[in-house]
Amino acid sequence: MGRKRLIKDKWKIVETAFEMIEIEGINNFSTRKLAQRLGISTMTLYNYVPNMAAIEKEVVLLGFNKLNSLILKEIQMEKEQLSKDGIRLICRISAWKKIDFAEKHKEIYMLMSDPRRIDLKRDPELMPYYNYFQRIAMALRVDEKKRKSISKSLSLFDFMVNGIIINLLLDSHKSKREETDELIEYAIRQLFP
Repeated sequence: MGRKRLIKDKWKIVETAFEMIEIEGINNFSTRKLAQRLGISTMTLYNYVPNMAAIEKEVVLLGFNKLNSLILKEIQMEKEQLSKDGIRLICRISAWKKIDFAEKHKEIYMLMSDPRRIDLKRDPELMPYYNYFQRIAMALRVDEKKRKSISKSLSLFDFMVNGIIINLLLDSHKSKREETDELIEYAIRQLFP
């Protein structure tokens, strides 16, 4: 049983859970282990978070915030090119930042993209993150028919990139970056001529 010690900031719980899942994987993660790592009892932990699902949601939210920060930073660095290459550049940057994030935070990315985790994808606070490309399509100044077409293309692109990432993470051969780049560029050319 953990020692009774108060935590000053709920984010300490989330950051610790993020680190634990990243190192040990979601399947080895438990509230008991988290409480032990924090030096508190499990009951004290539940004073800060209601249950395991709430912890996982906060970890996914932190993951998306980290990922989106990387994407936005890169897009801002490419502002000049953005006016010339627009949606293709956003897709390229998003794809590679997702790949980089997934390689660095494999277990977190697997949690974020697990198709069995419908509860996360339907959570109102997380939905905007899962619908990232739809938000981009909605921001475009085009007619409704064109917006729907672009939205479908963006959804297909995102689905493809997630598939590539899962394949990269599960494959022990890490030297697939050139092949991955070819696939991403081919998809961009096909979807956004």
